[in-house]
This record gives sequence, structure tokens and C-alpha cells, in this order.
Amino acid sequence: MKCILVLLCVACTQAPPGRKLASGLARGLIARDGAVAFLLDASHPDDPAVPDDLLAGDLWLDDRKAGSGVSMQEGTYAFSPPGSELAFLARWRFREGEGELWVASSGGAPRQVAKAARAFAWSPRGELAFVGRDLLGFGERTVALSGVQGVAWSPDGSRIAARASAAAGGTLWAVDPQSGSAREMAIATSDFAFAPDGALAALGAPPPKGGDRPLLIDGVRVAAATAFAFSPDGRELALLSTGRQPGEASGDLYRLARPSGAPRLVASRVAEWRWGTAGDLLCLARYDARARAGTLTAAAPGGT
Repeated sequence: MKCILVLLCVACTQAPPGRKLASGLARGLIARDGAVAFLLDASHPDDPAVPDDLLAGDLWLDDRKAGSGVSMQEGTYAFSPPGSELAFLARWRFREGEGELWVASSGGAPRQVAKAARAFAWSPRGELAFVGRDLLGFGERTVALSGVQGVAWSPDGSRIAARASAAAGGTLWAVDPQSGSAREMAIATSDFAFAPDGALAALGAPPPKGGDRPLLIDGVRVAAATAFAFSPDGRELALLSTGRQPGEASGDLYRLARPSGAPRLVASRVAEWRWGTAGDLLCLARYDARARAGTLTAAAPGGT
């Protein structure tokens, strides 16, 4: 019995594994190559116009504070692909939808990149692009783009996609980061995404009665859909169509082989769907909103 008590006492006095980073309520933890970032003690801003579920707090990088007023919204902080730097939007102004863009690293003080930015994106090589008030910034260059709000890099870093807000017309541009030239790809767009091979897809202007939008790839119409996603290898597209039920939350799910295949129906009344890593298309079909239930369906490549 004495032996057991001694062992328990020793165990209670030993320090826990790891090291303490901070004290408080941590949220939104992300990690990359041994570095961690998280928001500490996030709270609601003192503004009654801001929804109750929107919070902001201090952003910590490992065991030190990197910035203040960082929103918990998705995309407000992210590590570079190499993992050596952390970009974040500090002093976020919810009404304006913008904040200060900073970059921090484990070995140095944070540096300010822009005084007013709405969004940012890292390239695969660790280059940073951001959108501010009517401009796209990257490296030492800025390009004037009216109403721009969203930004993304192509997988090989050779192009930047920038999209204006819906209120500003939803114009989608493809920008060459070497020359700074911007090409208008489509107007009145909603979703946009790069394929693994670098092709740029977007949903164009909606029809008068709602429902499916034209799906454009590098400016050329290939199909119509309400939502879309590329397969992991980029050889196929998943298309959700609400053309028969405009305004409905669910629709028909199709697979479309690139570059010139015909849409193939996977399931109807689909509410949720996603690609598996092996190319399987998973979905919740025949969804019953009242029962909050449906049939889980998996469509394998080349079959159902």
C-alpha cells in the first residue's frame, strides 16, 4: 500500500506533458508543421448591429499574442503552405467587412501588409494576395478591380481569381500575377473555383425565375447548375440542379465527365453531398425535411 501511495504522490507532482501556451478559452485552433494558432477569450463586439454568433478575440501564435480583434469567421487567419508564416485580419470591422492584414512568424514581430483588407489567400509557394477597397494586392503590385471581395490562387500559382460582391455586379476576373493584367471571365457570378488542372469555373447570371445558373469553365458554358464541385483529380464535376424546383434547398445530383461528357444522374432530392478522396461521390438523397433524414448514397467512379 505504501508503494502505491508513493507512486500516486510522485505522479501528482510531475509536470504534465507539453508546455503551456496561454490561459483562457481557446477557439479555432489550427496547426502547421509544429506551430499552432488560436483565438483566446473571443467575445461579442460592443455593437448591437452585429449578430450574436459573431465573435472576435486575440490571436495567438504559439505562446505569444500576434493580434487583436480577429474574427472567428472562416478565412480570417491561415498559415502559409510552407508553414513559416501566419496571415490574419486584425481589428476586424464587422459593419465594413474589413480589417488590417498582418503576417506573423514564430521568430519575429508581426508586420502589416495592408491597412484595409476584406479577404486574403496564400499561393502554393507562399505568396500572399488580398482584396481591399476596389483593389487586388499581391507582392508589390496592386490592380484596380471595382467592388472586389473574394480571392483565390490557382493550384500552380500562375493565376489569381478575384470576384466582386453581388451588390457590385459579381464580376469574376482572372489576373496574371507576373504582368498584373486582369481578364474579365464572367459577370453576375456566385460560386467560383479552380480545378486541379488550373481551369477556372464559375456560376454565371441566374435566370429570371431562379434555379440553375450557367456553369462556365474559363468563360465557356459547359452545363447549368445551382452548385458544383470538382472531383479530387479534376476529371469530373458534381452538379446540383434545382432547375425543376427553383428555390428549393434540395435538387438532383449529377456527375459530369470533363471535358465533354454528358451529365449522369446520381440521385434526386439531394440535400448534402461531397467528393471522397478516391473519387466516390457521397450524398444524402431523398431528403425529408420534416424527418430530417435521407438515404446515404455513394456513387463510385464509372458506376453507381
